[in-house]
Amino acid sequence: MDLTIGGMIASLIVVTILFGMMGLIFNQTFTTLEINQRYLDFFSEVQMISNTLNQLLSQSVWTTKDDMAIPGATNKFKIGYFVPNGSMPTVSSLVLEYDQTSRVLKFNGKKVLELSQMISNIKFEVSDTNILMTVETDKIKDKQGKNTTYTVPLLTILTQSS
Repeated sequence: MDLTIGGMIASLIVVTILFGMMGLIFNQTFTTLEINQRYLDFFSEVQMISNTLNQLLSQSVWTTKDDMAIPGATNKFKIGYFVPNGSMPTVSSLVLEYDQTSRVLKFNGKKVLELSQMISNIKFEVSDTNILMTVETDKIKDKQGKNTTYTVPLLTILTQSS
């Protein structure tokens, strides 16, 4: 068996092609893992926001859609709470809002939750049976280049006050 320069060059080319293909496979694998990690971070934070708001708002009183919605505002809404007033409790409206500049959720002007840079916007939509919270991130884009959004219902079980 003779070793020739041509045979060694051919072997070197084959090895180079194999290493290049392995590099492409590893690159694709790590890119996919990085994207999945971003999705995991986003959905974990949305779940934390949803749990916190549901705990905070579980003591509230469901009024009407018109009483809760703030015209022209998608980042805040009003919700009723029982407030002692003499011998009878009355329903008082408190505001839950998302401050986009400071990335903070506020309830009646007080900071409830500070969010990471992963969350770029939160919108609330009051419907007849619940409140839909749409969370948006600009860190993950879909195939059309749009920001990824996720919608979660809040307060699906509250009683109606009169």
